[in-house]
Amino acid sequence: DQTKFEKILAFAKNIRTRLSNLSYREDIERSFIRYVRALDSADLNDTFLRLWSLLEHLTDSTHDPYKVATRRAAFMFADRERSQLVLSNLTIHRNRFVHVGSETEDIESLVFQLKRYVDSLLRFHLGNGFGFDSRSEAARFMDHSPDKTELKLKARRIQQARNFISGGV
Repeated sequence: DQTKFEKILAFAKNIRTRLSNLSYREDIERSFIRYVRALDSADLNDTFLRLWSLLEHLTDSTHDPYKVATRRAAFMFADRERSQLVLSNLTIHRNRFVHVGSETEDIESLVFQLKRYVDSLLRFHLGNGFGFDSRSEAARFMDHSPDKTELKLKARRIQQARNFISGGV
């Protein structure tokens, strides 16, 4: 179908354009390769583990990876509490599989749940409308509180600190 093919070409061009404007383009290009390879696996348990590894990479969660990765990934969604619960459940499955080797019958459902979070993180990095210079800088952005009042207070305190440092009180 020519129309579908043209849409695919336009989509691919859009992705390439966004990547070319990204200062950490090569990092995200490698992430897309990891994503495709994960989804290309015939073994869904392998797919799950590869997607989990990519989630940790995209959230730059090297220290205390489960808590950091789940908190940062949940930041992408309006219903953060629900996302945190889903991601905690996915963490339990990941740990059970890695440490005990137990497989689960609902692996397909778990893969699709995890894929949703990885997709969101890839879109976030690809969109990068905030001018982040690196994946780690973008990931640290996800550490901000989702509470608007708290963010306003922090912004006010930062401005007060700037005024203080420049000599004005």
